[in-house]
This record gives sequence, structure tokens and C-alpha cells, in this order.
Amino acid sequence: MFSCCCTEVREDNATAVSVLSQNVLHHGGGTRAGPDCQKLDGTRILVPESSFDARLVKTHPSTPFGWHVDTLHRRGIFISMVLQDPTTAVSQYNMAAPPRQRIQEGDVLVAINGVRGCVDDMVRELQNSDVLEVSVQRPARCRASCCKEGDPLGLDLKYSVSSKSLHVGAIRAGGAAQKRLPDLRRGDRIVKVNGVRGIAATLLKLMVEQDEIDVTWMRMPPLGDGDVDAPIERRHAEQGA
Repeated sequence: MFSCCCTEVREDNATAVSVLSQNVLHHGGGTRAGPDCQKLDGTRILVPESSFDARLVKTHPSTPFGWHVDTLHRRGIFISMVLQDPTTAVSQYNMAAPPRQRIQEGDVLVAINGVRGCVDDMVRELQNSDVLEVSVQRPARCRASCCKEGDPLGLDLKYSVSSKSLHVGAIRAGGAAQKRLPDLRRGDRIVKVNGVRGIAATLLKLMVEQDEIDVTWMRMPPLGDGDVDAPIERRHAEQGA
């Protein structure tokens, strides 16, 4: 299992799931479209995308930067948690920063000390530096609803035990997501399903079992055609660096 060489390293086992049928990961089979199932469509932008730069300085070489991150996305480092510790570099930065430029859960590091475009190179910079000049992207939040109408969902999803989001690894042709959630794309993060936030397993259960789904997701940096997902042993590495 991949991990970054820094203090307070935290890792979870990753799970990759292909949600191709209506009876995945639960008993009794999936629901089918009923006569009251209405076709819903249209994507709303709840929060527009924004970005800012930040400078983080460790108060001591042994002090963590103050976040948990994962590297499921190949063009940016996803911040899955900000530690509530006033001694960390992130907390120190946030106390002095304007409210809209405070680093928070769900932000994405798209460049570290001038390195961008390859998450492995950014991780190496993160491992080896006590001072970080970071470019932070706050993804747009999008929301859309659809009725599966009996179709399989048709998504490849990745998550970890403690994750609060589902990473969209692939969208399968012919599935409900491809037909009725046309603005959802590979690399996005599903964070809310039918009004429920929670651990990834809960979100997945709702995605699979409910025929009508109302989905909120984060619009992540676009992936290129050559971007491939990390090997299974590296799909989720969370660190408290």
C-alpha cells in the first residue's frame, strides 16, 4: 500500500466498485422503475468554482501540515480532512487568511511549489518540503436528479472505509448515469445522494438501491485521455502531513 513518508500517516484500504446492475452490494435485488417514477433532468451549479494561492510553513519539521489527503485523482491532490490543530501549518494559514481563501475539506491542490499536472510529482514535493506554495482549486458543486428507469447505474466508483465521497472512475455506455446525468464526468466526486451526506458506503448504498437519485458532486479538474487510475494498491493514501 502506498503512503507518503511523513508524520501522522494515515491509510485506508481502497475499494473499487463497478455499479453495473441494480442488485450490487445489497440483498433482495434492486428496485425497478415504477409507474410513479418521473424523469428528472437538468444540472444546477450550486457553488461556482474558485481558486487561490496559499503559502504554508511548518512551525517545526516534525509538525504535520494539518490535513488528510488522497491521490485518487491523477491531476490533483484531494483534501479529505483538515485537522483541528492550531499548531499546524494549515491552521496557522487559515487563521490569517480571508474567509473565502481558507483551506477546507473538498479543496484540491493543483500545484505545489510550481509542480503541477502529475500527482506523483506533487506528492514528492509534499514529502520533501517544509514550506509549500500551493495553488488551491475549490471545485464547483453541481446537482442533478435522474430516474434510472430500470437501467443499471453504470458507474465505476472508488472509495475508502472512512471516505466521505465517491470518486467516479468510469462512466459506462448505456447506463443510467451516461444517459441521464450527462454532466457527470470521470474524476468527479459524489458527496451527497438524496439529501444524505455521510461515509462513502452509505452514499453507494443509496446510489444502488434508489431508483430516483438526486446527486450532488464536485466538479474536479478535467482528466486527459492518457490519464489512468492508480493501481489498486495506490488508490487511496491518506496522510496527516
